Amino acid sequence: MQRVFAASFALAAFLLLGAAAHAGDADWLDCGKKDVKVSAPACDRFAADETIAGEDRAKALFNKAVTQKDAKQIKPATASLDASIALSPIAEAFFLRALISGDRKKYDAAEADFLKALELDPENANIMVSRAVFMANAKKLKDALRVLDAAYEIDPDNVAVLNNRANLREKLGDKKGAKADFAAAAERNEQLAQVYRNKGRAVIVQAPPRFIMLASAGDEPQVPQKAEKKKDVVLPTDTRVALVIGNSAYDAVAALRNPANDARQVAEALKTLGFKSVDLVLDADRRAMIGALQDFQKKADAADWALVYYAGHGIEVDGTNFLLPTDAQLLSDRNIEDDGVSLDRVLAALDKARKLKLVVLDACRNNPFEKRMERSTRSRSVARGLARVEPKAGTLVLYAAKDGQVADDGDGVNSPFASAMVRRMREPGIEINKMFRLVTSDVLEVTHNAQQPFSYGSTPGKEDYFFSTLE
Repeated sequence: MQRVFAASFALAAFLLLGAAAHAGDADWLDCGKKDVKVSAPACDRFAADETIAGEDRAKALFNKAVTQKDAKQIKPATASLDASIALSPIAEAFFLRALISGDRKKYDAAEADFLKALELDPENANIMVSRAVFMANAKKLKDALRVLDAAYEIDPDNVAVLNNRANLREKLGDKKGAKADFAAAAERNEQLAQVYRNKGRAVIVQAPPRFIMLASAGDEPQVPQKAEKKKDVVLPTDTRVALVIGNSAYDAVAALRNPANDARQVAEALKTLGFKSVDLVLDADRRAMIGALQDFQKKADAADWALVYYAGHGIEVDGTNFLLPTDAQLLSDRNIEDDGVSLDRVLAALDKARKLKLVVLDACRNNPFEKRMERSTRSRSVARGLARVEPKAGTLVLYAAKDGQVADDGDGVNSPFASAMVRRMREPGIEINKMFRLVTSDVLEVTHNAQQPFSYGSTPGKEDYFFSTLE
């Protein structure tokens, strides 16, 4: 099959103007709108105000360029980017100008701007992916492969890096390397896996990173507040350990799209937040799950915090919750204790942690095992979702969906729950109970109130607990 390297970009978000912006400035508000007829003149007026810092004025002109490009006004967009860069060199302006040049097959100009963007933001794998695609379009396949190799060193789980590197390796005759990259990309993204199964190949080009989100209610950007001096995130001094399990590839039922992706995302976040040990286990059968819990139990016994995160299938039978390994068959409800791993077993693994014991379960999906299971008695209940729990004092159990409800696996690479949890964990200065309330609010908003995360139990003592704090 012919491999076509093509680029298309959708810029849906704008840069946040900094503290120099006037908090109630109408031009700032209009500059953040998607309608180019409204945003362009407002951005110009804002950028003309010399009382505002140069970088903020440059960002206003970048916003203008985004709306112009979306409106197919390519020459005006380029002129806006030129003016933005003249005011203050920001990586995203060089990046967008490189994309425009590449789309017009001006590869030398694109390469110069890609290099400028990477000089300002040297570890941005997304910029590298786009640069490599345009290099491939310019028939510089080996150079493009070297760029993707560098991007892989920075972000080895980036699906676009893996997929595009696989395409390049295949074109260059490295069938073994291509097969490995295609397999890794498919493991991380079910939609790509389906494309591969249909004998197709996809080229993914990363658009510029989303520096801010527009207000969720509409097109109005968040009004900037007075800037505070940037503070450093302080890593914890106590000992924190975690076991992260993501089960996607089940033997007896269809694979789940996101648990393995969710587990990787959570594990990476915990590592950056100062956890001493993070054990990541993917697609584990029962033996592997029990072994992981036994190994983790030893670490938890000597830790202050012990956290278990599980994404995959779970089921409740007669009021007892079970997590399901990938080799579970569940041909009868009487097999549940042989096929599943009880939540009680998970709680026992972290029972001796000195301070906080935390279990997070993204395991409330619609469960195909329920339909195939033979019932031994009519009185024995097998319910959708998980049953509520009453953990010991000092233990928190967080469900992705309240007892009896079903969680959404999401349309993207990660579930709504996992995405919200990782985002909120990384926000410094939020006490853990409030953090979970914010996660609940986020998931309710994304799922239109269809899914409500819920926490059971309590934190120990009078101490406040934070995933991330500021100096």
